[in-house]
Amino acid sequence: AEKTHPRGREAAADETWRGRWSRLAAGADTLSDGAYFIGLRRGLGWFGDGHTTPLPFEFTGGVPDALKGGAFGLSLPVRIALFHDGAFVTAAGPADRALRGARSSHVGSVRSEDLIRAIPQDWPENQPWAHRWSGFSMTSPAHLQGLGAVTDPRRPVRLTIAGPGSRQAELSPLARSPDLIETTRPTTAVPSGASP
Repeated sequence: AEKTHPRGREAAADETWRGRWSRLAAGADTLSDGAYFIGLRRGLGWFGDGHTTPLPFEFTGGVPDALKGGAFGLSLPVRIALFHDGAFVTAAGPADRALRGARSSHVGSVRSEDLIRAIPQDWPENQPWAHRWSGFSMTSPAHLQGLGAVTDPRRPVRLTIAGPGSRQAELSPLARSPDLIETTRPTTAVPSGASP
């Protein structure tokens, strides 16, 4: 980044920038994959341009081969997306299909709202992208570990559903996610000639 970014020279001379990388390097051997990734993204967040960051693996075609054997090779058998009123399960594997359409209040030990707020901290100045991709972070055991929501990415993750009769589901991380069943929404026919 110091060699290729338009502000690379400024970064190289900045004490805050250098401090971020010194701290990350000092702890690299003890950090989980997820915590290292979050630290890397937060380090690059110094630029504050929203583009200087590792892209979500889902955007780049999948997890790189070198990381597939670790926590990044695992995913929860649900898909979560953000809407204006919270984080909702939009798809689930056959065993968890009852969760479709449910609003999440917690993923692991962290409130969904706190996860939603934490994700833009490591992707500054690009709120729409952080919002768009944070659902993937909420179903990635590696990201959840990096964000402090789980301690062991290989153990089942507790998903707490909000609302009356709040309930919890234990989701086992899988190396290959099952075919997810999408949530279906009712549609209303628009009368002929009417404006939608």
